[in-house]
Amino acid sequence: AGAAATTQPTRDDTRAGWVPTGGWSGGQGAWQPPAGYPAAAQGATGTWGAGGAPSGWGAPATAVERKPRPRSVLGWLTVAAALLAAGVASALDNLGVVSLTPGRVVALVLTVIGVGLLIGSLWGRAWWLILLGLLLVPVMAAASVASDVPVRGRSGQQFERPATLAALQPEYKLSAGDLRLDLSGVPFDKQPRRVTVRMGAGDMTVILPEDLPVTVHYKVAVGESEVLGRPSEGGLQLNRTVTDEGSAKLGRLDLDLHVGAGQIRVTRGPS
Repeated sequence: AGAAATTQPTRDDTRAGWVPTGGWSGGQGAWQPPAGYPAAAQGATGTWGAGGAPSGWGAPATAVERKPRPRSVLGWLTVAAALLAAGVASALDNLGVVSLTPGRVVALVLTVIGVGLLIGSLWGRAWWLILLGLLLVPVMAAASVASDVPVRGRSGQQFERPATLAALQPEYKLSAGDLRLDLSGVPFDKQPRRVTVRMGAGDMTVILPEDLPVTVHYKVAVGESEVLGRPSEGGLQLNRTVTDEGSAKLGRLDLDLHVGAGQIRVTRGPS
């Protein structure tokens, strides 16, 4: 009862330097963490300076403007080189230096495009050449099927009927149309002969003498064949050899027949 009353200190938030459990210290604008705050977190968060930004934070990153890369001209150069190569090859074919077929032309163009893609993988950008190459793949397939199509020659209906051995030609060629070769009136002797007939697209008919020994090598890329009484056959890439005997007094005739798309028919007898 006689004990003196205990007086609690009055809280005064206006006093300079008052830090009860963490707060502003010394009026200097620096924030002090409360007691028990982890030291690692204190180092990570830093203190708020008078400028209003955490002193532990760095300066904001500056955006770097990327300049657009210039467009590559390698693709167009490759296309120009492919067209130039095809043109040179066609000129050499007209001069008789090389033998050109549609399949070889497409293969040459694809080769140049492949070289352009190889160069582009190292020094340039011409990825659209891949699309061009893919578009040429079915063209290459069709050209390979019709590889026996002559790029030069007559077209339309052609009827050949030699009456002598001197009039018999070693090769007959037609680009497209209907070719009829009648050899039934040729007076063949004991000497072997060879005749080649090439046709791009259409129907080919060869008529042979009744007693002439003959070997027929024929190839049809797309179409059908009917040779010396054998069963008719159709489809893709027909490549056959048919041998038929005859008189021993006559030399053998070798017939080499090629049709890109169409029909081959070989018979005996008068026309």
